[in-house]
Amino acid sequence: MGRGILKIVNATSATDVLARSYHPNLQRFFLEDPFEGVTGQVLFDKDGNRRSPFQVYNWWNGIATPVYDVLPDSSVVQRAPVRFYSGKPTVPRDRPEQLALVPTLDSATGIALLVANCIVAAAICVVWGYLVYYRHDPTVLALSFPFLNLITLGCVLLGSWLFAFGFELVVVSSAAKAFRLWRIFHNTFLKIGQFDTKKLFMGVLVVLAGQSFIFIVWSAVGPQTPVLINSRTYYHYRCSSQSTSVQTAFAAVSTVYNGILLAALIFLAYKTRTIQTNYRETSWMLYVSQNSILSGIVIMTFHVFQFGEATLAAFVVKQTTIMYAVTFAFAALVGRIAIVAHHTHTKGQHAGASVARALMSNSVVGSAPAVPHAKGTRGGKQLGGESLAIKTLEVRTLPAVSSPAFEGTQVSGGAGISENSEVVCRGVYPVKRLGSLFATWHMNQICIFSKDGYLTLIPNQQADAGPVFGTTLLLQQIRYDPSPSGLENCLEIACGNLAWLIQFSSERERDTWVSLLAATATSKVSRQSSKSSLRKSSKEVGRSPRVGAGSGKRANMSSSSGNDRDAGY
Repeated sequence: MGRGILKIVNATSATDVLARSYHPNLQRFFLEDPFEGVTGQVLFDKDGNRRSPFQVYNWWNGIATPVYDVLPDSSVVQRAPVRFYSGKPTVPRDRPEQLALVPTLDSATGIALLVANCIVAAAICVVWGYLVYYRHDPTVLALSFPFLNLITLGCVLLGSWLFAFGFELVVVSSAAKAFRLWRIFHNTFLKIGQFDTKKLFMGVLVVLAGQSFIFIVWSAVGPQTPVLINSRTYYHYRCSSQSTSVQTAFAAVSTVYNGILLAALIFLAYKTRTIQTNYRETSWMLYVSQNSILSGIVIMTFHVFQFGEATLAAFVVKQTTIMYAVTFAFAALVGRIAIVAHHTHTKGQHAGASVARALMSNSVVGSAPAVPHAKGTRGGKQLGGESLAIKTLEVRTLPAVSSPAFEGTQVSGGAGISENSEVVCRGVYPVKRLGSLFATWHMNQICIFSKDGYLTLIPNQQADAGPVFGTTLLLQQIRYDPSPSGLENCLEIACGNLAWLIQFSSERERDTWVSLLAATATSKVSRQSSKSSLRKSSKEVGRSPRVGAGSGKRANMSSSSGNDRDAGY
């Protein structure tokens, strides 16, 4: 280098060099003449490459190894393989390789998700096949086997790209079941035959058609296309419309549409909270609704927002949440029914009934509180440590004064009621108002006045506690369940949209009250009623006859499931 600069100064002048007023020539001043250096003769070619022989060393792990000999004719002889930082001879990339944040079938994440989805789908198919085999089981019939099929199909679609349609099948099918029960048990004017399965299926198809219309318009205005999200270290894809405003608008419309459907399910589940227990699915529907809302928040969060390098983890969380929501919905709406049917057919009716009490009773969470007998009293109950002597039953025979005709109905336990009898039944029992999450048990004085046709529930308070307001129910308008599933020694009564649960100290005492209700109220017929008579009276199920309209019998809300078809279910 110094020799070349000296040649430039000699060819021009020192002033020109300092002023940089010269035109150096690499070949002329630096490469043209060979010279002797420390390593020997130095000779360059026209490209500036040294023509003297030399060796190239590879430093790896602190050891220098000659790997190449460069000869004067510029030929290269390799003496040993080159080892890079990784210890391998593979030439490393000049930048890090991009990581694909996409689960594939040859990746551990993709395989794990595929296996998990297959397990869930297989479990759903096995349980559904079991229900198909036992589709004539009373429990399956009572909960509408056709709509159980739609719910199963919806759970399968929830795990696929048809997520929206699967969600709607689950929600709308459950809502259709609740809607029919609401109309059967609570509407005074609508006939049961107007809401058969075919028409309800058409309603489900209309809802799916609405979602399809949203998707069709969305695809026409802003079709979904795969968008590559690329960075220096990773890449992934997401489906989106080219216009962000179109994507946001239609996503909001679809979300609101499904939110309305979910709100309808919650409303109908609430409206059917007081119907007979072997048809009621209020709590299970509310559980599924609550779980769907919470799962939907998680799914939408991990779907809408960008997570950068954690995109794959976000995708795994989203898919896991979907699988959990599918499993929960199927287990709550379909799987538990298969469990009851299985126990009924494998371990006998008694075991099946115990399982049914645990899985089918869903309006009252937990059991009635224990009510021990006080010493020396019949039906004595402990409340706040104070023993209450309870007069449980009084039957008086009075002269007939416009007393209702009981058609010779016999009361269980040997008590007979005739046209010249007035039954007055009194007692103090724990009572719980149904349909409220915060309802608790309270002691109430309960009386039946058969002559006047009333049943009263009055809170049991101290005499000096001030005015006490109670509830009076017309016996002709009362519906009752003599043995609510999962609740021992309890009686459930309902009138309109209100319902109460009464606990007795023993089964015999409960049966006495039930027999009196059977003789005075018109909300229950014998289980031995023929199908023809049940079909004839099914139009009166759940309806409250006008006062003075007579004591026509209604269809048994607790009737055996063999008559479920005749009740329009």
